[in-house]
Amino acid sequence: MVVNQSDITDPATGKFGQSIPTDAIESVNILNSPFLAQYGRFTQSVIAVETKRGGEKWHADLNDPLPDVRVRSYHIVGLRNETPRFVVGGPLIRNRLYFISSLQYLLDKVPSRTLGFPHNESKQESVNSFSQLDYILSDKQILSATFHFSPQHTNFINPDYFNPQPVTPSYAQQNYAGTVFDRLGFLNGLVVSSVSLQRFDVTVGAQGTADMIMTPLGNQGNFFGSQVRASSRTAWLETWSLAPLRLAGTHLVKMGTSLTDVSDQGHFTYRPIDIESATGLLEEQI
Repeated sequence: MVVNQSDITDPATGKFGQSIPTDAIESVNILNSPFLAQYGRFTQSVIAVETKRGGEKWHADLNDPLPDVRVRSYHIVGLRNETPRFVVGGPLIRNRLYFISSLQYLLDKVPSRTLGFPHNESKQESVNSFSQLDYILSDKQILSATFHFSPQHTNFINPDYFNPQPVTPSYAQQNYAGTVFDRLGFLNGLVVSSVSLQRFDVTVGAQGTADMIMTPLGNQGNFFGSQVRASSRTAWLETWSLAPLRLAGTHLVKMGTSLTDVSDQGHFTYRPIDIESATGLLEEQI
């Protein structure tokens, strides 16, 4: 997945990072056969996202401000989910400098029908923020800068009858991404230069430090492992797209270079797992 030509996948796992807020997106393209070299390292397809700049007039929108409530026995018992979105944008300097910022909040509580209320929910909470500045230097050059910040936290991941809330892990993630890119008309073509800095911080935790106990009737105690991981990517991309050449057909010529530095570090901590019989007899410890 690329945003404004910058790869946003987590270098440690290969999975997508947090997507851009909907209100900041100009276009989304699904490329099943991305022949361009800048889309290297893909295995199946590429999702290419382009963001939009602030408009000629200031505007602000608030969408989905009202939450969905949880109803039990004909009574309202807390919130079930909430997904408000806010966007503001406009010209800081007319016909020269534009700004747009989009903020999206998510609260989602997913119940498990195999457990009793209120100890049967997985709670996910996240904030997704994206801001962009666009400066028109001349009729042939535009300089842009973006900043993306998206923390998220999930507590009690997928609880069920055999794994109640105390046994489930928790997950926290913080993504930071800053990009500066320049578009310049040059020699009957377009030169795009971009530098991006990204960081992905992940923590997988447990509800406590007790041993995890596995029994035929369900698991007890706390999740057996914890993980702390930090990965980062620094990338510099230069591309030059020539105007279409018409010689025995139409040819689109594009060339460029890409330099990327990726790092990943972290540590794992594991605690014992006790395997017990249905009568509570310890059979084995891992």
